[in-house]
Amino acid sequence: MAIDLLKAQSGQHALGTFARTFEMEYPDDREESVRRVLSGKDFPLDDLPEEFNPRLIVDIGSNAGASTLYFHSHFPDAKIISYEPSVYNFPFLETNTAGLRNVTTVNCALSNESGLRPLFYGTGFQSRTFSLLEFAENRGREMVEVRRASEEFIARKISQIAILKVSAEACELNILTDLFENVPNLSVLFLYVEYHGGTVRELLNQMLGREYECKDLNLVGKRHATLRFTNRAFLKWLNSRPSEQRDVAPRRRAA
Repeated sequence: MAIDLLKAQSGQHALGTFARTFEMEYPDDREESVRRVLSGKDFPLDDLPEEFNPRLIVDIGSNAGASTLYFHSHFPDAKIISYEPSVYNFPFLETNTAGLRNVTTVNCALSNESGLRPLFYGTGFQSRTFSLLEFAENRGREMVEVRRASEEFIARKISQIAILKVSAEACELNILTDLFENVPNLSVLFLYVEYHGGTVRELLNQMLGREYECKDLNLVGKRHATLRFTNRAFLKWLNSRPSEQRDVAPRRRAA
């Protein structure tokens, strides 16, 4: 089984500002990234309105499930759909989300076309980096199912999304272009997306800048970071509320 193959470990973690701990299983090399996600450094939510109550969250590139657990713990009533293609990561995702209501896990990759394609292993341990794009150094690969993102969303009747997270190792632009061009009436309030390369960041801003306000998060050099795009119409609505409703304290939800 993949979990045995990757020498799974269990870690007890405190989730962000929550007064609770829980255990999750992950490959040995994921300790730092798991803690970073669960602490809120990668996908911060503390500055969102206290009354924000999302109905649907889509997590593309869930890996071992840290981001899915993070979103679920903040918004336990939200429906979450989590996509992870790798045969190595998916068992962790299933194990870590087992028994969580409203969480659906899907073992496939999303892109701008469908088919059976190789998923390449990047630098470091096999669980660290996976991409549909081939790396300069061949470290192995596996064959995975790839679904066209727009067709998948239409089939699942996904159009109104509160939070969309996309972490697909340099395929983010393909996914988002396909979604925003081909899913009728697609609405996303908050979009968290990784980018790899300054050109990709510029293209994302060109595509989304008119309707979304962009903020750099978790900057790693000039070529790699997480961006958060916030729907401008949603921001306008937030700012139009009476001042006593806008001046809310940072999010401190009880578990």
